[in-house]
This record gives sequence, C-alpha cells and structure tokens, in this order.
Amino acid sequence: MDMLHRMSKASADLREGLTEDAANKATPHLREMLRCVAVAITDAEGTVLSWDGGAADHYEYRGDTVTEAIGNNRKEHVEHRKLGCELQGPCSLHSAVVVPLVVEDDVAGTLIVVYGVASKRQIRMAEETARFVSTQLQLELLQKSRQALAQAESQGEPGWACLEHSASVSVGDDHHAWHTWLDVALNNGIQLQHNCGG
Repeated sequence: MDMLHRMSKASADLREGLTEDAANKATPHLREMLRCVAVAITDAEGTVLSWDGGAADHYEYRGDTVTEAIGNNRKEHVEHRKLGCELQGPCSLHSAVVVPLVVEDDVAGTLIVVYGVASKRQIRMAEETARFVSTQLQLELLQKSRQALAQAESQGEPGWACLEHSASVSVGDDHHAWHTWLDVALNNGIQLQHNCGG
C-alpha cells in the first residue's frame, strides 16, 4: 500500500510539470519506491532540479554522463571506480544510472538513480521509473493543451495561432515550446494550429 501511495503522490507532483518545486516534491517518493541511495531529476540542460538522498557531492563527477545521456537520448550507467572519487574510506555511491526523460520525442531532462549496490534488476527499475516520470510529464502537457482548447472554446469565436516550422521557437524541435504556446492560448483564448500555412 505504501508503494501505491507514493506512486500516487509522485504522479500528482509531476503533473505540475518539470519544475524545481515539483521535482523537490516527487524525488523523495521516487527514492522510497526504488529503495536506493539517492534520486535526482535534472532539466534538459543537465541542471539539477532536485536531489534527494546521499552522494549529492558526487554530481560533479557525473556531469559528463548526464550530458551524454541527454545528447544521445539513451541510458548511461557509471560505476564508482570510474568516477575519480577522492573520498577516503567507503563511499555510498557504488553506481549511478542516468535515464533520459522523454516528452513528445524530446529529452526534457534526466532521472539519476544512485545505488549502493548495483544489479541488473535495479537498472531496469530505474528505467521503468523514468518511463513513469516521462508519462506523468506527458499527461501534464496534454492536460494543459486541453485547458487551452476549453478556454478558447468558452470565449466564443476563437482566434488561431499558426505555428510555422520556421518560427523562432519551433514546437516540433523543443517540447518546452509547447508550454510557451499553450500559456499564450490560456492567457488569450486562442486555439493552436500547427503548420496551417499549407
């Protein structure tokens, strides 16, 4: 029951979008679900939005790993012996898994899971958790688009915003652009039409 409760709480938090506040709320639940040393969430630039648990001082050693995971849109696994850790004595970080968070086919950020003891099962759990997080972020985007449409329809004859591929912010290239245009729709009561120029 505790697992289901934490999944429900994390789901609600992540529906707020990929923000520092939402990440801070979600990471404790994710860490308890995974029973790991630490869980972190970064944005698409690799900036840490939230870190819950130990070994936070080791992020400097994993910066390149996070960058590779984002750039290649693939899971990265790094072991402690490859980190260059200078800690004297036992270290709580045995291995870390970095999994991209994919929304609308774009990498929105990463999920970092730190383990004291690594196993194939734990790596699979990290991947499944990243899919869970990505799904919640996708649902948040869908909910926002529905709100924009509903608001536009409630204001009578809607205006149209035509989003061209040549626009300075390309919706197809960056999932964050969707949030920008949906905010416009919510604020001004317009519907969005992609590539309506024919």
